[in-house]
Amino acid sequence: MRHLSAQFYFIFFLGFASQALGVGLLVGKTPGAFHRSSVQVVYVKEGDRNTLTFYSDFRGENGSFVILLPFPFAVPEESIALLEHAPMEQLEAFSAPILFEQMDPDPCLEENLAPKAAGGPVKAHLLGSSPQRRTRGSYKAVALSAPQSQKIQDWLQEEGYQPAPESVPWLKEQARKNHFIAIKVELKEHSRLAYQYLRPIQVTFTGAEFSLPLELGPAPQGEDQDLYLYVITDQGQVAPANYAITQLPSNKDIPAYIKYRFEDFYREVFLQASRKNKGAFLEYAGSALRCENCNEDTLTLESLSALGVQWLSGLKDKKAIAAAKEAYLSRYHLRGRKESLPQKITFQAVADLPPFQEVFLVRHAWMGSSRSCAQANAYANTLSARRESEARTLASLTGWSIERILNNMTPAQKDQKKHWYERLFDEEKK
Repeated sequence: MRHLSAQFYFIFFLGFASQALGVGLLVGKTPGAFHRSSVQVVYVKEGDRNTLTFYSDFRGENGSFVILLPFPFAVPEESIALLEHAPMEQLEAFSAPILFEQMDPDPCLEENLAPKAAGGPVKAHLLGSSPQRRTRGSYKAVALSAPQSQKIQDWLQEEGYQPAPESVPWLKEQARKNHFIAIKVELKEHSRLAYQYLRPIQVTFTGAEFSLPLELGPAPQGEDQDLYLYVITDQGQVAPANYAITQLPSNKDIPAYIKYRFEDFYREVFLQASRKNKGAFLEYAGSALRCENCNEDTLTLESLSALGVQWLSGLKDKKAIAAAKEAYLSRYHLRGRKESLPQKITFQAVADLPPFQEVFLVRHAWMGSSRSCAQANAYANTLSARRESEARTLASLTGWSIERILNNMTPAQKDQKKHWYERLFDEEKK
């Protein structure tokens, strides 16, 4: 964990609105409850050119509503765009925590000195932004004039929208100092119970200041919210200046069954860490063009260009890409309530931030007989200690009980002959 001082900054305001989505305020045709579990904000900065993309999930009764985005300056309608889901899905998958599998080699074969890879990497797509969770419908962006913004409640009434009473103070506050962008949404179909994703909303503007000029409200009813910040620049990595930076434990060996529960595992790892630390958790730092750990989830140049990385637009061959300016991607994950998050998050350049990605490992044991050779017997004698270490690591990372962990391990993984797990049970009962 480390604290950093500001050099240049990225500002993130947290306003108040009981029905505020991560991308502003959602107002339906009838007053009703809207909820969200996460919001993703992408900020691409190149000189004076700024591109902001907001991507939020939602759950609610109504499929007809308007999203209100307050800005401290007038935004022309030609600067507003609605993206397809794919660029955000690719960005999330590209930088997500990852699980690697390895297969122990045959200890009787001298040439097999290192573990072999077992299949491709398994990634944790924590936000669930899959095609199955996309919303379908029509979207229309409207930039409200200054008089319309100042009388936002009148405009909503004329358009047939009814804000919830508890959101009116927030509307009045924003109307005094900001201009509104209104995104009218008519969903063809949506789930009233499951979280689904609205189309990404993008705003481009010019300005030297490296700041996010949008007020984002907290989750309703005091719920914790997840905020994912992706910052892409051509000048290097950036990091929060007024937050402690925390790196979650990485490169840890964990039991093999976690392969099938990796998303649940990582969610628990993050929740466990966020209870102890209130900082910004670094999940990825490195190039947006290349990734050693990536498999099929590649972040294409087309998607980067759509998100605002214009300096890579039009490049096709590898030589041109290699000669182009780098695109530095930093991904931070924050979680909290309004009272635990500051009014703004300032960002600074960090020249010495090494490449980083959350990586975990599962190692599958060699299944041959311990009688095959002397080395096989020696190898078999190391497995009990290794499995005990993996179980202890998993319990430490997640807070799960040893009993729960062992109930999910197969008899072969528990190595019944050694009974190492009985000692763990005894320790847990003390």
